[in-house]
Amino acid sequence: MLQTPAGGGCSGDGSAAGSGPVDVVGTGAGGGGATAKLADLRKAVTTLEDSARGARRVYGSSHPFADGCECYLRILRAALAARETPSPGSS
Repeated sequence: MLQTPAGGGCSGDGSAAGSGPVDVVGTGAGGGGATAKLADLRKAVTTLEDSARGARRVYGSSHPFADGCECYLRILRAALAARETPSPGSS
């Protein structure tokens, strides 16, 4: 579940300004314990990249919507990288 940061900011490390870590693919409220699949995360990144590109073109790079897209792109990319990186004990 991708949650909106409470303070509206983004630190770029997966945490929202003024709050704890943002639950991107965990078992957030109403999630029923399901987690996002790799394909879902890849699609979310691609979709958000398209949205961010359009937001920058229409609103400019300093607009809050464009900033938010970039913030969530960093979070999603980090989540995707963490999922794609094999665990040290796995073969």
